[in-house]
Formats: sequence, C-alpha cells, structure tokens
Amino acid sequence: MSAILLLTIVVYSNSISNGFVNWDDNINVYDNIAIRELSAGNIKLYFTKALLGMYTPFVYISYAIDYKIGGLDPRIYHATNLLLHLLNITLLFFVVRLLTERIEIAAIVALLFAVHPLNSGVVAPVSTRSTLLYSFFSLAAFLFYIRYLKNNFRLRYLVLTLVLFLMALLSKSAAAVLPLVLLLTDYYCKRRF
Repeated sequence: MSAILLLTIVVYSNSISNGFVNWDDNINVYDNIAIRELSAGNIKLYFTKALLGMYTPFVYISYAIDYKIGGLDPRIYHATNLLLHLLNITLLFFVVRLLTERIEIAAIVALLFAVHPLNSGVVAPVSTRSTLLYSFFSLAAFLFYIRYLKNNFRLRYLVLTLVLFLMALLSKSAAAVLPLVLLLTDYYCKRRF
C-alpha cells in the first residue's frame, strides 16, 4: 500500500505547483469572501444557504480551513486535494480487501484508482473538492457498512455508516446513490432480508 501511495504522490506532485484557474476556482475560492473567516457565522451560512447554487457546506468548510492555513496560496488547496485522494485510495484498498478478503485484488484496484487518468480531472483542479470529499465520506460509510455485515450486524457500524452517508451528502449530492450500493453489497454478501 505504501508503494501505491508513494507512486500517487509522484504522479500528482506537479499539481501542487499549479495556480488557481479561472474555471470555478474564482467563484469557489479566491473571489469567495465567505471562506476568508472560519467563524460560527460563516459555518452557519454554509449550512443554511446554498452557495453558488449548490448545497455543499463541507466543501466550503474545507476551503475555509485551507484559507486559514495559507490564505490564497494555491499550493495549500492543491495539497489538500492530493491528501484527500491519498485517503480515498487507502479507504478503497480497505473496502475491497474487506469485501473480497483478497489483498492482491485490493492492491490492484487501489493502484488502478490511484493513477487512472480520469482522476487527474478530480485531483488537479481546486474546484473539484466536492468529488474528493464525497468520495472520502462515501468510501468510509461503505467500509463501516461492510463491517456491519461481517460483524453480526453491530448497530454502531450502521450508525457510523448513516453519519458518514449524511456527511457525503453535505459534500456533494451525487452521494445519494450510496444506499443503492449498500443494497448491492447486501446481495453480494448473500444477506437474507
């Protein structure tokens, strides 16, 4: 797993030196005064008002954290995207390993996901943070759901799955498909209804 993460860092390291682009980065980040202060008032704003026509409060919280760390230094935002991608690779590895119980399959899937060219369109632009965040929370929810199925249906795993699913929804509406994935997982694991 370490080799996969190291390879990913090498592949995507050029993106850290990228600047902002005038393709949603302006609206989401450098012209967005709502991220310039991580305050209770702004957090309330993120959760009570759809910004830019989307209800993604966790995305704006993550931008506000980046702004607090480095202002408008684009390297901070790109490094956060890369870190989220590395976390997603790790989660995917553990999901596949737990689901298939085969480490070599998990490693192959994680490697393909890590360096697949389609992911460059998600990792490199700052404005695609929502996809990285919802993937993180969805994969974490999926992992806990598999643990729920494989550990005698312990309620704490199901509660964690639900909480992470809600966090995924607060990152991007595409997370709404996760319950269908969980139903397919029930079928794959031959769970009786």
